[in-house]
Amino acid sequence: MSDPALTHHPQSGEPVRRVYLPPNLASKYTPGSTKNKLANENVEKAGFTKYERDKLTGTYHKVAGKNAQAPDTLKP
Repeated sequence: MSDPALTHHPQSGEPVRRVYLPPNLASKYTPGSTKNKLANENVEKAGFTKYERDKLTGTYHKVAGKNAQAPDTLKP
């Protein structure tokens, strides 16, 4: 880190320049992959129950899940 910056390649003697690249970010938690993981089919396959809120009435309706004990609707 304390060495001076290279101006020429040590073996070939060619001039060198610094090239900045964007960081390599893991694509595990991108918005697209998160949306795909939370799709109704994947939620149901994992054994969870998913509810979506009705904006008009405020009640929650089951959209995914096979658990018979889980109610079809929930009131806030």
